[in-house]
Amino acid sequence: QYLVIVILVLAFLTTTLSTPLWRGLPFLARTLTYPWQLLLLTGPWLAWLAGLGGRALIALLPAERRPAGAVPLIAGLIALALLGVYVDPTAGAAQILNPTPITAPMADAPVAIFGEDEIALLDTTTVGTPGPGGWVTVLARWQALRPLDRDYTVFFHVETPDGAVWGQRDTMPLDGQMPTSTWRPGQVVTDRYQVILQPDAPIADDYRYLLGLYTWQDGVRLAAGADDKVVLTP
Repeated sequence: QYLVIVILVLAFLTTTLSTPLWRGLPFLARTLTYPWQLLLLTGPWLAWLAGLGGRALIALLPAERRPAGAVPLIAGLIALALLGVYVDPTAGAAQILNPTPITAPMADAPVAIFGEDEIALLDTTTVGTPGPGGWVTVLARWQALRPLDRDYTVFFHVETPDGAVWGQRDTMPLDGQMPTSTWRPGQVVTDRYQVILQPDAPIADDYRYLLGLYTWQDGVRLAAGADDKVVLTP
């Protein structure tokens, strides 16, 4: 009975439902890189449990129907086993527990370093013309400086010196395809953010662009030195 409980707990830890446990109890991840590696331990025992369950179900059938009933039952168990060990290749990066650092040089003078040496903004390139209905795009290169345990949201605002925001874009990196918690130390991530300005935006040559990071849960911005953003000029 205790063995069954242990097997089920280990199987649960391979699912996305257990994410809060992995993050709240980091010591669980010290010997693993991916949660699905637990399947190496649980796989044979899950097959054993499936066999016991199959025998029990077949035993419930009348004796004359057992040979015919065994075929679809075995096929179903095989299908469940295949589904159980399937690993989505696109989800692997989101479940890295002990990321291996990537050797990549940091720029001599990054634009800014966010947080407590968490993320460096290596450089930016802006294109477009701000104005009524205009558009502005910024190309940014980020680099993770250490393992990150939070998913930060990027904000890109276009405003005038009076603080009026005429266009903004708030999104997770690569439109949510690469959350910051999946970045490996040293990894460089290139992303693009485009803003369409409001139709009544003023015609002016003193626009400024704000770029930064914040936690979506509470809206608190990540510090960038003495500021909480980077101010870019067209």
